Amino acid sequence: MTTFTVRSNAELTDILSRIDGLGGGSIKLEADGGPYQISARDLGSAGGPVTITAADPSAPPVVDRVDLRDSAFITIDGLHIQGKEAGNPPA
Repeated sequence: MTTFTVRSNAELTDILSRIDGLGGGSIKLEADGGPYQISARDLGSAGGPVTITAADPSAPPVVDRVDLRDSAFITIDGLHIQGKEAGNPPA
């Protein structure tokens, strides 16, 4: 399984668009590169799972959007997920 360390949302978008073709892998997000937006369609498979975690578990990166459609075999752990307007849930 290939591991990618991501330092910007642009890098994350690029890796998410290519990781399935690489057989899945692990994505580690650097805290100072956020906020990140995790958005993908048809991501992950039994033979190519995808894991998204903090590069440094003591410094969780901020994610302000998660939109995974028709995706499976995804693990997300150690991230600080908040809306763009934290504390204001949708009506």
